Amino acid sequence: MHLSIHLSIYLSSIYLSQCVLSISVCSYLCIISIYLSIYIYIYIYIYIFSPFLSICLSVLFLSIYLSSLFQFIYLSIYLSISGFFVCFLRPLSLSLSLSLSLFIPPLPHRCSFPYPHLFRPPDSNTRSTTPRARPSPLVKQATPFLSLSPHFPFDSITPQPFCPLESRYSFSIMKSLFSHIIYLSII
Repeated sequence: MHLSIHLSIYLSSIYLSQCVLSISVCSYLCIISIYLSIYIYIYIYIYIFSPFLSICLSVLFLSIYLSSLFQFIYLSIYLSISGFFVCFLRPLSLSLSLSLSLFIPPLPHRCSFPYPHLFRPPDSNTRSTTPRARPSPLVKQATPFLSLSPHFPFDSITPQPFCPLESRYSFSIMKSLFSHIIYLSII
C-alpha cells in the first residue's frame, strides 16, 4: 500500500510536469505569433505616416518579446531542473524508504497504559493458580476501551490495554516522513 502510494505520486508528478511544459511551450508559441502579427501590421501601417513612431513601437514590441523570451527560458530551466529532481530523486527517496522498511527492525508491538497500577498484564511464562482479583471500578469503566484493541477476539482471555496509535504504524509514518524530509531538503 505504501509502495503504491509512492508510485502513484511519482507518476502523477511526472505527468503534471510534462503537461505544464507542453502548455508553456504552446502558450509561448501563441504569444510569439500574436506579437509578430501585431508588430508587422502596426509597423507597416505606421511606417507610412510616421517613421519615428514606428521605431518607438518596434522598440516597445522588441522589449516585450525579449521579456517573454527570458520568462520562457527561465520556465524551461525551472521545469527541466524540477523534472530532473522528480525523475531521479523521487525514486531515491522511494528506495530510501523501502530500505528503511526492510533493514530496520520494527518496534515491539506494545502499548503504554496510562495507569499501570490499575492493570497488570498476565505473565506468559508462569501460570498463576491463585484466583484473579476482582477489578476495580476504574478498570470496569475502561472495559469498553479495552475491547477496541487489535486483539479483539482474545480480549476475554487476555485483555489488552487501549492503544490510540500502534507503534508499528507510528514507526512507518516516521520512516515516510524522514524520507520526505530528505527529498525536500535536497530540492
